[in-house]
Amino acid sequence: MNYLPIIALVVLPVAQTYPEVATPPLYTIVGNYSEPATELTPNAVASKIQKEFNITMQGFEYEHLQWAYEKFADVKKRSKKFFTLTSGAVIQMRNHEQGYSYQASCRNHKPVSDQVGIYLHPHADKEKFQLTLIHELGHLIQICNDDIQAQYTNHIKALEQEGGITAYARNPGCASGTNNERSLRNEDYAEMITYYLSPNAKERDIVNCPPDNTIPYQNLASKYPQHLEVVKKVLDD
Repeated sequence: MNYLPIIALVVLPVAQTYPEVATPPLYTIVGNYSEPATELTPNAVASKIQKEFNITMQGFEYEHLQWAYEKFADVKKRSKKFFTLTSGAVIQMRNHEQGYSYQASCRNHKPVSDQVGIYLHPHADKEKFQLTLIHELGHLIQICNDDIQAQYTNHIKALEQEGGITAYARNPGCASGTNNERSLRNEDYAEMITYYLSPNAKERDIVNCPPDNTIPYQNLASKYPQHLEVVKKVLDD
């Protein structure tokens, strides 16, 4: 009997092609630190802010949280006491159509409470967002700490002698509609904190209030020495 040779056929799979996928970066910079890119979500940055500065930020997108982190890292270099005075603060994002930024309460200042203390508008301009952030925390420092910590009485004396340090501090009614004693006092205090911690910033507009074309930090030494003494006691001594 004759046998035919058996030929084995091997069917090779057709190579599949896949669309190219960009390789993600291994690390992305957050402040002065390098973190795995997979961790850089809004929640991760918010957690980093809470852990390092004991400030809780709710509802913000990644970009604004990054801006806040950068500003807080800079403030930490400039002030010994800022984050002691603001410890436990809760800041919630507030859209423009909901109203403007404002400091709402002090109850959040106690770690046992999660009540929102500050509502903050997410300005698209980085510097304006950072200045507004510190301004509202300045209100919290003034209102939520005792007189010795906040230098409340000494600030009133400085204000009476020297007047407000910015155009807005001298006329907060351009935004709120009122220039009563409390409003003048509170806005000047917040502006003093803001620009002491922002030495290169020109005064920015607030709502409908045109700013002076000056750098308030420079004016503290030349025109407002009593304010300068007060803010140093609040933040540094």
